[in-house]
Amino acid sequence: MIDNNYYNFKIIWKNRCDSMPEDIKKFQIIGIYKKERKEYPFKQIIIAQSENYAIHKLYSRIGSRHKVKRYNIKIEEVNMIE
Repeated sequence: MIDNNYYNFKIIWKNRCDSMPEDIKKFQIIGIYKKERKEYPFKQIIIAQSENYAIHKLYSRIGSRHKVKRYNIKIEEVNMIE
């Protein structure tokens, strides 16, 4: 019974991976975030479908890791990596 459920899970997961879009890109985002009157530079590589979605992911990552609001994050440069 356990092996059968595992097999079904593998089939479902494979179908989800097959349906992923092919246009996923890597973006390198460089900037500064401010916290407690100090500025901290950052350089992040984010995998996303578009530049706007990559910026949104960056805001949520830095905000959750460092407890920084979006208006304290300044993005200086966004580059697409081949």
